[in-house]
Amino acid sequence: MNQSYMWANSSDSVDITTGTRINYWPQFGVLQYFEFAYIVSIIALGSLGNLVVIFSIILDKKVHSGGNIFIINLAIADFFICSITLPCIAVTIIKTKRVVDDIFCEVVGFIVTATCACSLCNLALIAANRYWAIVKSSCYRQMFSKRAGLCLAMSAWIWSIAITMPTVLGWGDIAYDAKSLICGWHDAASLSYAIFLIVIAVVLPLGTIIFSYYNIFREVRSSLQDVRSLGKRSISSQSSRSRSLTKERNLVYTLMTTVVVFFVCWTPYAAHALVNPSNVKPHVKKVLVWLALSNSCVNFIIYGVMNQAFKKRYKKLFNFIFQCGKCDQSASMQLGYASANS
Repeated sequence: MNQSYMWANSSDSVDITTGTRINYWPQFGVLQYFEFAYIVSIIALGSLGNLVVIFSIILDKKVHSGGNIFIINLAIADFFICSITLPCIAVTIIKTKRVVDDIFCEVVGFIVTATCACSLCNLALIAANRYWAIVKSSCYRQMFSKRAGLCLAMSAWIWSIAITMPTVLGWGDIAYDAKSLICGWHDAASLSYAIFLIVIAVVLPLGTIIFSYYNIFREVRSSLQDVRSLGKRSISSQSSRSRSLTKERNLVYTLMTTVVVFFVCWTPYAAHALVNPSNVKPHVKKVLVWLALSNSCVNFIIYGVMNQAFKKRYKKLFNFIFQCGKCDQSASMQLGYASANS
């Protein structure tokens, strides 16, 4: 790591793009309380929300159906960001200085870079899964068998780690960014790596997503028109097929919304990384990075608001948790009563 990226153990931080010492905390005031509250809210909502997504699917025994393995994989990546990366920012805000050493910073920075790449890779896999389920349904079971799904889910992590590895080998860098208070990919270290990372980690998955959902919408619309054209010739068949297509369309809309929100959160940061990463003002950089990381807590909400299947899964999980709590409380009371009478 270059000396210009090093930092001092004081209230001052070092700007990784210029090597100059800067101080963002002349005094701990209202802004810092707001920043701390915001980050803690993202940590709590993102960590708990992604765990709810994971365990609600597992409890429903639907891990290997409907591309849920990739939704779980996405939730795991988002959980890592909320539980590993964001707590470091929260502590930094409170301490008003950098709190992690160089080695830990490189580990955390590598994790956040790889998990962000993995998130988009999983969004592409989800889109591809729905494409084969709806447009190429005859081949779906062969393409997305239980074993194939597991292999693809693991491949998403291998892929993400592989495209992040150049930062360890000298192409690009992982460093602490005093402007955004985060250890992560140093977006001003190498323009060539920035272009490589955005093309491989963003453009290619985005192309897959656009192609998949465009063809899915065409297929669903065409199928609904065919169902309506049946008229009264087969009412029961028409109703069943219509319900199936409506359910599939609702799921597609839900998943497509996660993609749109992802790009709303990440596009400003990606544009800044390509255009002018060195001269951006500290608070602007903080807003761009924190907006991007905030995406890790929203999928849980999108699933619950837009999709009936996930609403039922959430309800089932919460009922299971609270019923177990009541059973444990009842068992404890009975044990205490028995002990008192013995």
